[in-house]
Amino acid sequence: MKAVIVNTKSRAAAALSADGLVIKIKNSNYEIGQVIEINKKQSHKTRMLVVRAAAAAAVIALCSASALAYYTPYSYVSLDVNPSFEYTLNYFDIVLSARSLSDELLLNSTELNMLNNKNIRQAVTETVEQIVEAGYFNEGAENDILIAVSSKNEKKADRLAESLQQSVKTGTEDNENIEINTSNISKELVKEAGDLGVSAGKLGLVEDLQESAKEVEIDREEWLQKPVKEIMDAIKENKNDKGNGQSHNNGSNNGNNGQSHNNGSNNGNNGQSHDNESNNDNNGQSHDKTGNNKNGS
Repeated sequence: MKAVIVNTKSRAAAALSADGLVIKIKNSNYEIGQVIEINKKQSHKTRMLVVRAAAAAAVIALCSASALAYYTPYSYVSLDVNPSFEYTLNYFDIVLSARSLSDELLLNSTELNMLNNKNIRQAVTETVEQIVEAGYFNEGAENDILIAVSSKNEKKADRLAESLQQSVKTGTEDNENIEINTSNISKELVKEAGDLGVSAGKLGLVEDLQESAKEVEIDREEWLQKPVKEIMDAIKENKNDKGNGQSHNNGSNNGNNGQSHNNGSNNGNNGQSHDNESNNDNNGQSHDKTGNNKNGS
């Protein structure tokens, strides 16, 4: 088989064979451009070395890609009760980092670091176990749970939210009165929440509250400090008041005037008397999803 010398060194030379391979051969005073004959055995041996080298390179590339995927943030999960937690995940739903967003040190930094490199379902389950042990769901305690998920893939976010909802439901099965809600959130909301130092799930919930309040401005900073259940109850009450106001005011906007019952501070609601306090008309909404939330009850 013919080959052309393409490079030379003191003891070795590189030759381009007729089948397109660059092979390393002993330099017998070759000159670049010189055409030589190589035997098939030499070409085959070299070909095997090239194939093995290519395979090794492919393995290295695959490992590098896997390592990159492992350490690259892909999804975000927040868990809100009264304490709030957030988890950053990779593509494989493995926790890259976990942190508490509450003043209450339910989990210290060492315990949070122990959640790293665990599957998010396991990490959330362990967190909920700590919340249960701390008495947040004791009889008489009013706490609901909100799980918010943000991911580069919306379908993945849906599946993850559903899976986490089931994990939390299993971990709190002894507490029948707990509502477990889920929501999908945008990466923009995650960024804004990070700037504010709150969970994206709670920020999304407060935005739902503002939407339910319509033109009545709420104190967002104040509501971001409140428990999830209180925010959810306020949203439900707004919806109930709105429904009652529409039914008694022929579709006028007075139904929004009952907002003050939910904010706990803003009064001056002129339309209350028109609602006839018929808050039971919409009791069926008490277990509905608020905004994008999915109720786990």
